Amino acid sequence: MSELFASGRIVGLILAFMALEAVVLVVYHRRTGRGVAPGDLVPNLLAGGFLLLALGGALSGTWWGWIAFALAASLAAHLADLRRRARSTIRGGAPPRAPRSQASRHRSGDPLSTGSRPGR
Repeated sequence: MSELFASGRIVGLILAFMALEAVVLVVYHRRTGRGVAPGDLVPNLLAGGFLLLALGGALSGTWWGWIAFALAASLAAHLADLRRRARSTIRGGAPPRAPRSQASRHRSGDPLSTGSRPGR
């Protein structure tokens, strides 16, 4: 197990699981219309994937230039994700949340709920 980490091969396994996760999430979204939209998923996965590539390069002794490139690419993907989120917030606000039942608002102490707040 220590060789898996020392050699950096663990990064390849994690990237494979990330790719499988992406496929499952995209298929689920296309079939049901629910879940994370592919446009929301890609920049986030790219940022994480490039960070993993930088880690794998560092663990395996890759030239520092490739590690720096992977880190810069991760930053670019992260900034693209932040920009996309900021634009969607400016245009239409945060994504809609599922409505909570009256009973759960009352138990949680939501000040907008009907009835008294717990502890009063």
